[in-house]
Amino acid sequence: MMTDSISTLLALLMAHLGGDFLLQGKAWVQSKKSLQHRSPPSTSMLVCMPC
Repeated sequence: MMTDSISTLLALLMAHLGGDFLLQGKAWVQSKKSLQHRSPPSTSMLVCMPC
């Protein structure tokens, strides 16, 4: 029973890592490189911010 849980956890971890590294677009990678650890502002924040 414990091995089933570990196998499921490892499968989910592998799927997550695969999605992070294989499926993200080039624009996301370029944005990450240019902004380093900051995330880009969302469009809703830009609309709601006072001028």
